[in-house]
Amino acid sequence: MPDLTGLAKANGGVFPFDRAYEIISGQQGVAGHGTSEMPIWGDHYSEKAPRELGPYYQGADVASYVRGKILALIGYISTMQAK
Repeated sequence: MPDLTGLAKANGGVFPFDRAYEIISGQQGVAGHGTSEMPIWGDHYSEKAPRELGPYYQGADVASYVRGKILALIGYISTMQAK
Protein backbone atom coordinates (compact mmCIF):
# COMPACT_ATOMS: atom_id res chain seq x y z
CA MET A 1 0.00 0.00 0.00
CA PRO A 2 1.49 3.37 -0.97
CA ASP A 3 2.18 6.04 1.62
CA LEU A 4 -0.41 8.67 0.76
CA THR A 5 1.11 11.14 3.22
CA GLY A 6 4.13 11.74 0.99
CA LEU A 7 2.47 12.69 -2.29
CA ALA A 8 3.21 16.40 -1.99
CA LYS A 9 6.77 15.79 -0.80
CA ALA A 10 7.43 13.53 -3.81
CA ASN A 11 6.06 16.29 -6.06
CA GLY A 12 8.31 19.15 -4.95
CA GLY A 13 6.06 20.16 -2.04
CA VAL A 14 2.94 20.60 -4.19
CA PHE A 15 0.01 18.22 -3.82
CA PRO A 16 -0.49 16.58 -7.26
CA PHE A 17 -4.22 17.21 -7.58
CA ASP A 18 -4.57 16.40 -11.29
CA ARG A 19 -2.63 13.15 -11.02
CA ALA A 20 -4.58 12.13 -7.90
CA TYR A 21 -7.88 12.79 -9.69
CA GLU A 22 -6.84 10.76 -12.74
CA ILE A 23 -5.77 7.80 -10.62
CA ILE A 24 -8.74 7.82 -8.24
CA SER A 25 -11.27 8.22 -11.05
CA GLY A 26 -9.67 5.44 -13.08
CA GLN A 27 -8.67 7.69 -15.98
CA GLN A 28 -5.01 6.74 -15.42
CA GLY A 29 -3.52 3.45 -14.28
CA VAL A 30 -0.71 3.16 -11.80
CA ALA A 31 2.41 1.22 -12.76
CA GLY A 32 3.63 -1.07 -10.02
CA HIS A 33 0.37 -0.72 -8.12
CA GLY A 34 0.43 -4.38 -7.13
CA THR A 35 -2.80 -6.34 -7.16
CA SER A 36 -6.01 -4.87 -8.53
CA GLU A 37 -7.84 -5.40 -5.23
CA MET A 38 -8.00 -1.65 -4.63
CA PRO A 39 -11.15 -0.40 -6.33
CA ILE A 40 -11.27 2.33 -8.94
CA TRP A 41 -13.19 4.83 -6.83
CA GLY A 42 -15.01 6.36 -9.80
CA ASP A 43 -16.53 2.95 -10.58
CA HIS A 44 -17.18 2.30 -6.89
CA TYR A 45 -19.06 5.58 -6.44
CA SER A 46 -21.05 5.02 -9.65
CA GLU A 47 -22.19 1.63 -8.37
CA LYS A 48 -23.22 3.14 -5.02
CA ALA A 49 -25.09 6.09 -6.56
CA PRO A 50 -28.54 4.46 -6.82
CA ARG A 51 -28.52 3.46 -3.15
CA GLU A 52 -27.01 6.69 -1.85
CA LEU A 53 -29.15 9.02 -3.95
CA GLY A 54 -32.30 7.01 -3.24
CA PRO A 55 -35.41 8.62 -4.66
CA TYR A 56 -33.31 11.39 -6.22
CA TYR A 57 -31.43 8.90 -8.44
CA GLN A 58 -33.93 9.13 -11.31
CA GLY A 59 -32.90 12.15 -13.31
CA ALA A 60 -29.85 12.81 -11.15
CA ASP A 61 -26.57 13.86 -12.67
CA VAL A 62 -24.64 10.79 -11.54
CA ALA A 63 -21.40 12.01 -13.16
CA SER A 64 -21.51 15.15 -10.99
CA TYR A 65 -22.26 13.04 -7.91
CA VAL A 66 -19.22 10.84 -8.66
CA ARG A 67 -16.98 13.88 -9.29
CA GLY A 68 -18.08 15.36 -5.96
CA LYS A 69 -17.25 12.15 -4.10
CA ILE A 70 -13.82 11.94 -5.77
CA LEU A 71 -13.10 15.60 -4.98
CA ALA A 72 -14.04 14.99 -1.33
CA LEU A 73 -11.65 12.02 -1.19
CA ILE A 74 -8.83 14.05 -2.77
CA GLY A 75 -9.53 16.87 -0.32
CA TYR A 76 -9.16 14.44 2.56
CA ILE A 77 -5.93 12.95 1.17
CA SER A 78 -4.50 16.45 0.71
CA THR A 79 -4.97 17.14 4.45
CA MET A 80 -2.87 14.05 5.30
CA GLN A 81 0.31 15.35 3.67
CA ALA A 82 3.49 15.30 5.76
CA LYS A 83 4.93 18.68 6.56
